[in-house]
Amino acid sequence: MSPCAELESAFAAERRQRGVVTAFVSLAEETAAARDCLSDSERSQFHRLRFPKRRLDWLRGRLSAKMAVRALLGKPDLSPRRIEILREPGGAPRVRVLDLPPPHEPVGVSISHSGDIGGAAAYHRSQLGPVGLDVEKIEPLDPRVYSLAFRPEETAWILQVSNAAANLRALALWTAKEAALKAAEVGLSVPLHGVAVRLRGTSGQWIGRTRLAAGNLPSRSFLVRTIAAGGCVASLALP
Repeated sequence: MSPCAELESAFAAERRQRGVVTAFVSLAEETAAARDCLSDSERSQFHRLRFPKRRLDWLRGRLSAKMAVRALLGKPDLSPRRIEILREPGGAPRVRVLDLPPPHEPVGVSISHSGDIGGAAAYHRSQLGPVGLDVEKIEPLDPRVYSLAFRPEETAWILQVSNAAANLRALALWTAKEAALKAAEVGLSVPLHGVAVRLRGTSGQWIGRTRLAAGNLPSRSFLVRTIAAGGCVASLALP
């Protein structure tokens, strides 16, 4: 099984039980076939990106989002060019399906990327509300960032184990916080330290809750599912 298939399989329960569809793509370099999946509006935005890495990360995210939306709608033959992933004024992604004239069920999407992997979660907004996805390649996380991103009780949980297991726990907390911030639709206005996380489970799969507790924002909680699969750690935050 490919790394992307492993990640998608790991979130199969969310698809069955909550109607959230995840999709992941691996793209090592920019290709003509990948660019051909873009609509005219997306192509214009793509060509405005100056740096090769940013262009490639953007492309990974758009491709995975189109796959997730197509699967959510049950339209496997829908051309990716007919699915536009645009930007809201605050930077959040917005879905427009060109073959579905309004009014139609509004579709939401959350996008993430790390290394050569792009990931997305698509869902019906009226049925569920905002969802957040974050994915990180499994690489060493510098312990010096612990005090900036994690609360004392979270750091203590990480340090209950050692070496690779501790790094997995750190990445699990990191992605859970990022996913919750996306689900809360607050962007970068809240630091990672402002999200409290409680996870339980094995070294490869966790479930728990995140709670936004920062500044003047109302406290909000999310159910979070975190998995290690396909060389990545990924978290999905649900209302």
